[in-house]
Amino acid sequence: MLLDSYDKAIITILQKNARITNQDLADQVSLSAAPCWRRVKRLEETGVIQHYVALLNPAKIALNTLAYIEVSLTDHTEATMSGFDEFIDSTPEVLECYSVSGQYDYLLRVLVKDNLTLESFLMKKLLRRNIVKASNTFFALNQKKYTTQLVPQD
Repeated sequence: MLLDSYDKAIITILQKNARITNQDLADQVSLSAAPCWRRVKRLEETGVIQHYVALLNPAKIALNTLAYIEVSLTDHTEATMSGFDEFIDSTPEVLECYSVSGQYDYLLRVLVKDNLTLESFLMKKLLRRNIVKASNTFFALNQKKYTTQLVPQD
């Protein structure tokens, strides 16, 4: 989908404040309310805007340990891979999971309360599944940048 300057301005503003009123949004992008609303609806219907969320501060809800875990599976059969996918889908500690190239099969972003909780996640949930051949864990020491804002490319 091609985005014009109005669309780009709309999604930039909505990524910063999804609770903005349509009138305030329209004012900021120099449109009247009705065309602005139609553009937002079109962005939603075409999937450019997937959904709206509230972003939480992990430390305020006692989630203080962020780790990245590389995972290699025992094999690449359909049963193993679908079992791993089911595990990922049903595990709230896993915020993101990517299949990757290289030595490992997957990269997980995991957020938990503390190091003991991470150890429990690794030993009692991830490794106990008997489909993980190897894993490697990296602790995030200090967050230097975090954003959910995407910048549309031309």
